[in-house]
Amino acid sequence: MLYLVGMDVNTAPIGVYVRLSEDKDGTSTSTSRQADDCRSLAQAKGWPVARVYEDHDLSAYSGVRRPAFEELCDDLEAGRIGGVIAWKLDRLARNRKDWARLAELVERTGATLAAVHDPVDTSNDVGWLVLDLIAGMARVESSNTSTRVKRAIAEAAQQGKPHKSGRRPFGYTDGWDALVDDEAEALRQAVDDVLAGRSLSAIVREWNARGVTTSYGNPWRANTLRRTLMSPHLAAVRVYEGQRYPGQWPALIDEATHERLKALLSDPKRRKGGGGPARKLLTGGILRCGLCDAPMMSRPREDGRARYVCRPEEGVDGCGRVGVVADPLEEHVRDVALAALASPEVAEALAADEEGDVAAELTGRLRDLEDALEELSGDYYADRLLSRAEYQAARRRIVDDLEGTRRRLSRTSRPASVAALAGDEAALRAAWDAMGRDDRRALLEVALEAVRIAPARPGLPRFDPGRVTFVWRV
Repeated sequence: MLYLVGMDVNTAPIGVYVRLSEDKDGTSTSTSRQADDCRSLAQAKGWPVARVYEDHDLSAYSGVRRPAFEELCDDLEAGRIGGVIAWKLDRLARNRKDWARLAELVERTGATLAAVHDPVDTSNDVGWLVLDLIAGMARVESSNTSTRVKRAIAEAAQQGKPHKSGRRPFGYTDGWDALVDDEAEALRQAVDDVLAGRSLSAIVREWNARGVTTSYGNPWRANTLRRTLMSPHLAAVRVYEGQRYPGQWPALIDEATHERLKALLSDPKRRKGGGGPARKLLTGGILRCGLCDAPMMSRPREDGRARYVCRPEEGVDGCGRVGVVADPLEEHVRDVALAALASPEVAEALAADEEGDVAAELTGRLRDLEDALEELSGDYYADRLLSRAEYQAARRRIVDDLEGTRRRLSRTSRPASVAALAGDEAALRAAWDAMGRDDRRALLEVALEAVRIAPARPGLPRFDPGRVTFVWRV
């Protein structure tokens, strides 16, 4: 047994501290068994026990905050307890910072420290030396355990095994060895819908209305669905420290589709959607000034009527010389875009499969750029082959190329649902009427790169279609 004899514990009750990092199979010494042993020691010594401080599923090595340990230290500091008993020293602390803090507290307050299974007497200087050695051994063991765990994780990744943490991922069984049919079908449909330009919020609203829940049984949120769809596990890919390994579980989508989803869902323009009045239909870069090419913004006139304007604001180099009333412009853009999507030429282009080769080429380019970025980081951080200026310049070039490639890849998404509607203006208009703002924007972006507005000409009506220039994607 270990004792640090300081103040008379009969003048203040003792605290019992117990901790368990994890006990998956019930073979570890549980906190209740630790507490029983500590109480037995306290009874044998005639020390009254004030309370038991318990931390569960918390590491003492990682430095994570342990609420019960913090309360223990506070009570020692305040003199509410005269000491502490632990089952073993490593239950109390396993890193240098916590040990130093606890030792300073015990020495300064004259508190008593005891452990059931560490036979050390710290009533003298030699005992303190032995205590430091035990604490050091605990730190080394924790470090070795961390190294073993990391190596096991790396080996599992290289073998394509899934990283199982928490509950099963939506779409898969607990063991990841099979798909849950209805969930997998919902995910595949969501993938098609997103690539078709449908908003995440619209999909989530539909799922929640149908009672589709996450694997935790919670309602879906747009951000939750975004993370799910962007996760490489859907393509049976295991990623560990930047390296990709073929996963040994069923794939829901292929890797090319995964890369297209990532490119589309990481586009900042998509993340600005969600609610708002219809007058914002053309904001976010669709509508641009015909003089300076700056994005036009939605700003009401003094009479409250919606309009779009080019105006200089922070972060936007607008000329401030172009404005247009919103309602007639949006109707005109809608009519022209739907008419274009209804044309046989556009329908044929959307139905064509030429984009598959382009998507594969861009996907390969993305992989090369991601590898280049990782190699560049190694050259700078690990090998010190580059100066900071050289690293930043090279990184900027690669990142710019990555963003451009992702934008191009996102544009190869010729949605099946839009392709099915293309060529039928009545069906397109009916779909438009049933859509919310986000879905309408997404439909426009299938056909349109941008819409540019020229300055108004004196003597012409307030809205002049001749001011509008369409930049087509299709």
